[in-house]
Amino acid sequence: MSSPDGRTNGKHPRSSPPPGPAQRLARPRRAPPSWGWSPNRLTVLGLLLCALVAVLDVVVGHGGVLAGLLIVGPCCGVLTGRWCRTALLTTWAVVLVIVLAFAGGPWATATHLVFLAVVIVVGLVSTLSAAIAEWSLSRR
Repeated sequence: MSSPDGRTNGKHPRSSPPPGPAQRLARPRRAPPSWGWSPNRLTVLGLLLCALVAVLDVVVGHGGVLAGLLIVGPCCGVLTGRWCRTALLTTWAVVLVIVLAFAGGPWATATHLVFLAVVIVVGLVSTLSAAIAEWSLSRR
């Protein structure tokens, strides 16, 4: 029996039935945010940290080479759990390594090529890791 406040047998009626198995599977699963940070925030953090490293590298000049620290971008990308964002941050870091070579010294020196290779390898491994993590979450 229904009471005046709309309750049936003392319980509020459901506005819609609970989702069935097909509806639960249709929802895309995403990696939980790291430390409560959203993927957007982690992506912006990676972009800003790469830009900071690039500025510091230009300020330091020939006294030191900080281009290897640009791996911070792809590493922030892995924390998002999204391969596309990690690939974006990898591309940004590689572009910055190339730009820093023009700004700070001779192009295609052994040191520059090593740092470029390191950023590319770390970026590829990070992107692959994020892709595997995203794929495994989508299969659950």
